[in-house]
Amino acid sequence: MDAKRDWLVGGGLALLAAVAVGGWAPFLDRPALAATFYDDAYYYFQVARHVAGGDGFTFDGLHSTNGFHPLWLFVLVPVFRLLPGDLLPLRAVLLLEALLVGGAAAIVYRGLRPRLGAAAAGAGALLLVVQPKALHILRGGLESALLVFLLAAAWSRALNLGDETPRRRWLEVGGWCALLFLCRLEALAALPVLVLLFRRALARDWRRGLLLAGPAIVCAVSYVAWCRLAFGTWGPVSGQVKWHMARVAWERLSWSDRVSGVFHLPWIGEPVVRHLLARLGLGHWLAAPLSTALLVGALALAFARASPLRAPLARAGAHFVLATSAVMLLLDKVTVRFMFDWYRSSTVLAVALAAAALLALRAPVARLALAVAAAVALAQAPLAWWHSRHPPTDRPTGLQAADWLRGRIGRSRPAGCWNAGLIGYFAGDGLVNLDGLANDAAFAREVVWGRSLPTYLEREGVRWLVDVTHPDGRLAPLLNFEPGVVEIVRARYRVAATFSTFCTTNGPGCGAVAVWEAPGGEGR
Repeated sequence: MDAKRDWLVGGGLALLAAVAVGGWAPFLDRPALAATFYDDAYYYFQVARHVAGGDGFTFDGLHSTNGFHPLWLFVLVPVFRLLPGDLLPLRAVLLLEALLVGGAAAIVYRGLRPRLGAAAAGAGALLLVVQPKALHILRGGLESALLVFLLAAAWSRALNLGDETPRRRWLEVGGWCALLFLCRLEALAALPVLVLLFRRALARDWRRGLLLAGPAIVCAVSYVAWCRLAFGTWGPVSGQVKWHMARVAWERLSWSDRVSGVFHLPWIGEPVVRHLLARLGLGHWLAAPLSTALLVGALALAFARASPLRAPLARAGAHFVLATSAVMLLLDKVTVRFMFDWYRSSTVLAVALAAAALLALRAPVARLALAVAAAVALAQAPLAWWHSRHPPTDRPTGLQAADWLRGRIGRSRPAGCWNAGLIGYFAGDGLVNLDGLANDAAFAREVVWGRSLPTYLEREGVRWLVDVTHPDGRLAPLLNFEPGVVEIVRARYRVAATFSTFCTTNGPGCGAVAVWEAPGGEGR
């Protein structure tokens, strides 16, 4: 009876979490659906659509690219193979994310229930979707929902590892680690964390270590070999471009922005600290150092031997997820410096497990937290639907530009765009990504590092340039190039169309987007 009740409760919590993430997907109109996903998510969507159509790994239909984490892309390929058009696959992606988060919620509840009790376990499961910014991250179209699901699965299977555990369980956990790596490369951090946590059991039987590490090592070697042989790089070209762009941008920052940048880590405490400092009228550059100090203090308290939190966190098995999340954040920080919201995907699960462990110390508080979390989760779908009916902007400017370009561009008449995700997805083939995140290694060498933008545009026959505009009318990304390059490009192109929209906020989609055309250009 208890097992049946656990399944019913876990299923109910999973349904609540899934509805919070994607229950509103069927009711979104085209602008609202387009604005749901991060611009970078459209790189995945467009590449997946090309793979599904037999065109290979390409964003623009012209150049091959490996600027993606492989597992999420291959999960998306069947969606774009089976569903036609632009909007139906996007609704399916949102529902897929909902299923993944719902599955993660069920896994969290089932794993925590015998350790912390039903109330704390239920609250932990729903905290996946009710903590600040979690929904924005999990339904943004990137690999976040899949990462949280896989990390939850690895955590649940690693809970009872020990000397009495059959060897096949070690292999199973190793398999989940391999999938985590393919989902997001820095998630390979889960493997050394597990080795450290279970070092004594591994020392007593070396075969356990081989079973645990083998799948991830095979996947990592195979992935690097594939990148090198198929794309001419030792990893995703997008990662190398981000590293270079971050280094260049860093040199231009003021000292206060550098201080803020060094300590900026995307976790749940930072927006809270930032808000409090703003209310107190203190410098915004203090927010990142203070929030990072708070994070380091919290981790130190969690892992300290004499900490009162150590026991409840150990019961929840939270140390594995906490440590993995911390290492992933550190890896992202060292490599790309500038952090985006989706880099904190793993911390969504870490916060949920840690909060559940603390709530278990006081049963009445856990029951109250569960009730509040359920109410908030239940309100998410109608709230999101209401926001979609009352958007802060008209049709997003990127969508307007895509509609203008559609039918004008093609593989023989390409356009170029830096923030190319959404525009490229809705405009169709022929939109070349000019920041290099979804282009090939040759582009990275010539334009990103070599700065030879005019030569590239002329050789490729790029007839249009598209992007957000600077207040003086120039395409904003051009400001990252030397004045001589800017003058050559401006002399070759003229403004053909400008799109702007009414805004009640300064949120995404509020900037003007311009299309520049090379008069008389014949394309390729």
